[in-house]
Amino acid sequence: MPAAETATAANAPATFPAPSAANVAPAAPAVVAPLLRVENLVVRFPARGGLFGGSREMVAAVDDVSFEIGRGQIVALAGESGSGKTTTGRAILKLAPVAAGKIIFDGVDIAPLTPREFFPWRKRIQMVFQDPWHSLNPRLTLESILAEPLEIHFPQLRAAARRERVAELLRRVKLPLDMMRRHPHELSGGQRQRVGIARAVAVEPELLVCDEPVSALDVSVQAQIIALLRELRAECGFACLFVSHDLAVVEQLADGVLIMREGKIVERGEPAALYANPQHPYTRALLDAVPVF
Repeated sequence: MPAAETATAANAPATFPAPSAANVAPAAPAVVAPLLRVENLVVRFPARGGLFGGSREMVAAVDDVSFEIGRGQIVALAGESGSGKTTTGRAILKLAPVAAGKIIFDGVDIAPLTPREFFPWRKRIQMVFQDPWHSLNPRLTLESILAEPLEIHFPQLRAAARRERVAELLRRVKLPLDMMRRHPHELSGGQRQRVGIARAVAVEPELLVCDEPVSALDVSVQAQIIALLRELRAECGFACLFVSHDLAVVEQLADGVLIMREGKIVERGEPAALYANPQHPYTRALLDAVPVF
């Protein structure tokens, strides 16, 4: 089997040997369940309206997609624009309608949950959006933006504790504390994305869905944000689904890579093996498009 098609940490749970005494037969290896398991996911959207308001054709933006993410892993979902990768990420957070399949988070299928039933899970799964300019409220200061999720998910915190937590978040994403009173329009693009990341990790999630978080940034700023995500993953231990069209960025961060085209995963593997020996023509085309400096 080609190296790029072999099972990796992105699609197979890790196993650890169980302790055994010398006079006892070895026990079966303990299997660590993945944090997230997506099974045969389908997301459909209407392609066009029917005549006189009749039936509408439905198109599968995500078509029979399955993968796993272990605790603490970063798995990249890569493909060109329109491949379905962002829709997959949004479906995990119930921001896109699931037509079929399962989204099993920590052993529970969250796909059929109502918004009210899903609310307790929202603290455990957070999203970093592609464009922080549109995802941050322009009327709020950074202090209010970062305090808002704390007020929702940690209502027991007093104002002084929230303010201290906001200060800690700014330090974690390497922003000066005097930025607390600033508004999003007073920041650079990289600074706004740091605020978006701080807001996502504020509630201590177990899974981050990062939707093209560096695509709108300069190359030097991209490297800084990638380094920040690596550092935060080491500190906080969250897992991450990293959505990107840029395989050069993916290579710097991911433990596993899923290649998506026209709503389907066409190849998967560990970055080193997949990049060295891509099996699918589409993967080879994506790699050929990576600039060489």
